[in-house]
Amino acid sequence: MQETKPANVEARMLHGVWTEESAYHAARSWLQLSIAKELALGAVVAQNDAMALGAHKAFEELPAGAARARFLLLPFLGCDGHPGTGQAAVRKGLLTATIVIPPTAGHAIEVLGSALQTGKQPAECIIREAHSFPPLASLQPLKN
Repeated sequence: MQETKPANVEARMLHGVWTEESAYHAARSWLQLSIAKELALGAVVAQNDAMALGAHKAFEELPAGAARARFLLLPFLGCDGHPGTGQAAVRKGLLTATIVIPPTAGHAIEVLGSALQTGKQPAECIIREAHSFPPLASLQPLKN
């Protein structure tokens, strides 16, 4: 990520273990730091939809006031994009968007089967196309 993000984007990373609960605790702990109130955030981005939802829950639990309102206006972004979880959270307004990542296990088995049948080495890197839900064209820029 550090190699591909634009130079004018600063990322703060919190540690979690791929669960909603771990992201909730990480975000909640971070929000207790004085820097959290001073830092101008542009988005909350997580490694999966569950973590994005956990972070959102921590922000929702802030006391009513300007800081809570400001934080809850941020885009919350996840990935996995399963229709019953990530896409449902977007429809409910809990997440702004999710990246739909196609399942990889079935494709991996197909590639392995083909390699075993043909004797040909599979490609070293196989790219699976992901897409935004909702589509990028439908997302609105933040109003400052």
